[in-house]
Amino acid sequence: MENTKKLPVFGIILMTLAFLVLIFPGAVLQTCFGQAGMLLSEILLAACAVIFVLLCKIPVKQAFPLKKPTIKGTAGTVLIWIFGLCATYVCTSVLVLFFPQQFSQTAQELGNTIYNNSIIISLFLFALTPAICEEMLFRGFFVSSLYPLKSKTAIIIICAAVFGVFHTDLIRFLPTATLGAVLTIVMLKTKNFFYPVLFHFLNNSLSVVSTHITQSVNGDTLNIGIELLTQLPSQIKFITVGVYIASAFLLPLVLFLALKLLTYSQEKIPSGEFSKGIVAYAVSSGIILFLGFAIVITAVIIYAASVII
Repeated sequence: MENTKKLPVFGIILMTLAFLVLIFPGAVLQTCFGQAGMLLSEILLAACAVIFVLLCKIPVKQAFPLKKPTIKGTAGTVLIWIFGLCATYVCTSVLVLFFPQQFSQTAQELGNTIYNNSIIISLFLFALTPAICEEMLFRGFFVSSLYPLKSKTAIIIICAAVFGVFHTDLIRFLPTATLGAVLTIVMLKTKNFFYPVLFHFLNNSLSVVSTHITQSVNGDTLNIGIELLTQLPSQIKFITVGVYIASAFLLPLVLFLALKLLTYSQEKIPSGEFSKGIVAYAVSSGIILFLGFAIVITAVIIYAASVII
């Protein structure tokens, strides 16, 4: 595209088109052909990515850059995946406390769909295929269409928001958008399509494997747990929120290490590099820990006062 300043606008317009493709033809395919339709829907997204790249005249090597993976890059990807996993777990756990019924319904539907297949087929349908096809659209076409914005922060926020919207679940928007942001960071840091695909595959694989392991828990047990959550006093919920937040205090340091490994995935890490910026991340850890304990203590005081009165 000759006028690269307009490329982000075209990127958003074409992503809207891809969303409509997912909602309408994709839904029809899934209704008519079941899980084969789900596979076809993912392939449709990959096809959209390739077509959009060609329409916008984005160099293929820029949209889907592939380099030989390195130990540092792979280690950094695994670390930042752990960061993203823990961050979304804390976020999801907090939301479950306040919206247990909505999360329960979604989890049961997804769990039944995954569990109806062998674990190998489930990994192919729900981990490998989305990791490749969705990343072609998001971290491939969409991120490359946003490069003219120059601001990496803007690219991360926009891509995260669109990624959250694409999963068509309002209650899970924040956790999904968080993963979208982390995946975009991986792509921007490494300029290597392999790493976000690896991240996405690891994340979905964990969901598939954990679903197959935990599906033996019967619905009555799950419903009892949901019922208990709905009956918890608000003060107890806020105490739990504080504990979740405090337990995440090490995440900034994990992110710091992951970003360093990803930044220098293709070259030697300069001496003294790990000392740069470590103070800010350490302070962030302290703030998270303080905030978590502050919420717990405040909630305990309010709860104790309500019991006494």
